[in-house]
Amino acid sequence: MNRVVAIPCLVLIGFALIARAQDQRAMAGNSNSLDNTPPPGMIFIPEGTTHIGTTKEQLKELEDGPLNLSLDLDGEDKPVNYELIGKSQQRVKVGSFYIDEFEVTNRAYKAFLDATGYEKPDNWGVTEDGQTPAEDGSISEDLLDLPVVNVRYIDAAAYAKWAGKSLPTEAQWERAARGDEPRAYPWGDYWDTRQKLWINGQRKEAARAASDDHCNSVEAQKGAPVAVGSFPKGKSPFGVQDMSGNVWEWTSTWIQPHPRGNEELKNVYGRILKGGSFSNSKVVQRAAVRMFFDPGDWQSAVGFRCVKSLRPGLDSLLYAQQDLDATLIGEVEFEVERDAVVREEAEYDPKHGHSLGAKVLGFCPVASISAPNESGLVSRARREAGDSIPVGIVSTSYAVSNLSLPPGDYTIHFQAANKTAHKDWMREQEKEKEEKAAAAKAAAENGEAAPADDEDEAEFPPYSDSNRLIFNDSTGNPVAEITNPVVRGGDSSEDSSMFKKSDEGGSMIQMVIQSQFGRKVLVIEFPFETKS
Repeated sequence: MNRVVAIPCLVLIGFALIARAQDQRAMAGNSNSLDNTPPPGMIFIPEGTTHIGTTKEQLKELEDGPLNLSLDLDGEDKPVNYELIGKSQQRVKVGSFYIDEFEVTNRAYKAFLDATGYEKPDNWGVTEDGQTPAEDGSISEDLLDLPVVNVRYIDAAAYAKWAGKSLPTEAQWERAARGDEPRAYPWGDYWDTRQKLWINGQRKEAARAASDDHCNSVEAQKGAPVAVGSFPKGKSPFGVQDMSGNVWEWTSTWIQPHPRGNEELKNVYGRILKGGSFSNSKVVQRAAVRMFFDPGDWQSAVGFRCVKSLRPGLDSLLYAQQDLDATLIGEVEFEVERDAVVREEAEYDPKHGHSLGAKVLGFCPVASISAPNESGLVSRARREAGDSIPVGIVSTSYAVSNLSLPPGDYTIHFQAANKTAHKDWMREQEKEKEEKAAAAKAAAENGEAAPADDEDEAEFPPYSDSNRLIFNDSTGNPVAEITNPVVRGGDSSEDSSMFKKSDEGGSMIQMVIQSQFGRKVLVIEFPFETKS
């Protein structure tokens, strides 16, 4: 298929590379040190307490009234589906973050596809009549400003990480939709003027909120997604648009009862969706409503929007921590938001404001380790299986030239020197080479083809005659190493994890791991040269 023409005039905007160690200390210690200026296309949501779920009064109104939730996940006929609406409401504290003003559009997702070659959504490559496949697999120009749909959770997460963002938690989503008040809808408590409320013992008119001009629901009679921002009257208190209607939105939260909630969830599995869609009635557009969906499924009424940490690049490292959990040995504690240092270079479309990708280099040490210096670290490593222990994680969008390390997420393991085991391994390798050479020679003398090489031959030695740092990929396979890293003891009042210049003028990572021995820290330094 032909490539879709890339968006012209790419402009580098926003976050510059963070180079100074003191800047890294400030970022690592306190996100409030930033100026809270949102990236293009995003809105700042301040820290605060928000309401999650449904109040008893709202439940009674729903149960006694003619309305019901038509989406029923367990096949039972009931007026209110508690798996969707929840049975209780709590106040949850949510930290500051940025959120996309609009749902991610086909135009924004196209930039992601053009840059990465990622698989297109199921409805792409179809002409406007919805029947005939387009020759180049593109999407109609008329659909570019509609929210992207038919995306699985993993697709949405892949886009988010590429953009230097993440998917919102349910609590973040509801805070952006409801603000500080337990409002039913982003614009207020009432759908239209036919509803009344009691104020000081007198019946008063509710605030105006007509059903056909605040969100794209069944009542709006659109029958399909529309361009984002088409219902500006329905924006949230913070100015976030389309949080009710248009398409459901993925969150990163797994379905489970609300905190301190009493709803019963039977045989449920999936990530929570929020916001309702064009195919749902006004009850489902309520901010408290939660749907859940298998992360591997997609639907024509499901899209997403992204959030971003106030610290540039942090989202990518948080994703890396999740992806690399399976490769860590034992229960390893990380404090990514506290200890990570990250560099990010982000790019945005100058006309439409959507992301054009983010380059990230970040790392985070383990939260603490029971070794005050190199000898203690060696002793600890030799007591662990495989003579190595995890000491950190790295997420990089750059190729690391001095390690021949491709872009990706990696765990860092410290392996203690084992000269005896290394010699034995080298001896075994030499013996295998001699046996293969002898077999090849014998085959040639007999006029036979040489034996095929063993594809499972080890390319990475399990032991070394010097201490080293090993970088493992998400499958646990070693990819690169640094021999004889500088390891020393330090003081946590003076040392901080950071990027700095090496003696040779290149880049150096100083990884500071808090020791369990008082204020002492373990400092590991190693070169980390990157190239675009």
